[in-house]
Amino acid sequence: MKFPKHFRRLICLAPSSTEQVQESANASLDDKEVASSAQPTSPHVDALPEDLPHLSETHGEALTPQVRLVRLNWTKFPGSRVPCGCVFDSEKGLLAQTTSKLDLELCAEVFKQKDAKLKAKGDQPGRSKPHKAREVRLLDHKRSHQGSIVLARFSLSFQEIRRALEDYDTTSITLDQAFSLVPLVPTAHERNLLTAYKGEVDNLGPVERYFLEVLQLPQYETHIHTFIFVQIYETELLRTQRFVEALNQASLAVVGSRSLREVLGLLLEAGNFLNAGTSRGKANGFAFSSLLDVPGCKSQQLGNVGLLDFLLFHCWEQVEHLPEELAPLEAIRSVPVELLALQLNELQGGMELVRSHMERMAEPCPPEFEPGFPIAHGHVCCEEEAPPTQVAIKLDVQASSQVIRCPCEGRCACSPGSR
Repeated sequence: MKFPKHFRRLICLAPSSTEQVQESANASLDDKEVASSAQPTSPHVDALPEDLPHLSETHGEALTPQVRLVRLNWTKFPGSRVPCGCVFDSEKGLLAQTTSKLDLELCAEVFKQKDAKLKAKGDQPGRSKPHKAREVRLLDHKRSHQGSIVLARFSLSFQEIRRALEDYDTTSITLDQAFSLVPLVPTAHERNLLTAYKGEVDNLGPVERYFLEVLQLPQYETHIHTFIFVQIYETELLRTQRFVEALNQASLAVVGSRSLREVLGLLLEAGNFLNAGTSRGKANGFAFSSLLDVPGCKSQQLGNVGLLDFLLFHCWEQVEHLPEELAPLEAIRSVPVELLALQLNELQGGMELVRSHMERMAEPCPPEFEPGFPIAHGHVCCEEEAPPTQVAIKLDVQASSQVIRCPCEGRCACSPGSR
């Protein structure tokens, strides 16, 4: 029999039960003058030698594949019933009538997937591997999802984030990252949920574990805002100083301009003349906001000639240097005074926030008493006033194991996380 060349690999993969079978297989490959079989064969693929070993005969039962195999995409008959008249329709089934035997081990060797790993002994197909412990979520799904996205942007661990905030380490946490942490402040309800949790911390979600870490930082919400203000303070201060300096120069230019005084004097005289006999006449001065209405006062006889043109025509020699005298106003034309006032208020509020926060952090803890007697930390400067009896209470370890906590619930500087 003559076989295609690619059949040589299949025959090499097929394990031989005896040397005679191996010699027969090799002879069939090298013999080019062997007569073709009497049975009709395919023009492309000839039949395999009849004496190839079939491991399904030796093992008796079908082998269970121990590797991942290439899947065959087909559509099988639904259920267990075969359509009447089909080739598969028989009393014993088509497989029972098949005389050829399939070498299942060779089939598995040929059709295994690349990099398929053998299963460990004792593993059964279909048996699921032990799963990791299910992640415990104490927060709602939206809160956890948004918080996980924010925390994924940090290359630091939760403990390193807390330490960077505590030490005001601006090299580890950028300004954008600090702003992203502002929404991740645990609420009172979330703090209660985390406090009541008694399970393994490692089973919690990332946002829950982050909350547990930053809750060790006293006044975390105030601390994160202080951290942000420390980073933006220098930049905002320099920008505000530039605005204030430009506004100061413009104010000095307006007050010291002789040409502007000349124009305003003529405008006051002309306005009193035009408003003579009305309630607007006999004015001693006018608001600077009225200058915006001056261009709208135009002559009905000369068309486009306005009151300002008329005044400049009469005093041009006295006011020809007005543009140079008011040049500093150009620098503040695009800076609203309201914005400058807002920046000054923000800087003042930030400084007050830093001052109060530093005072709380610098407040000394209660003094230590005799060794062996822990002190229930109480703080007279907390947001919630502590009773005087709780400022310094000695508890005997042998008499009672209960520790009286500070009424501030860990927000004061004397909490263990601040030491």
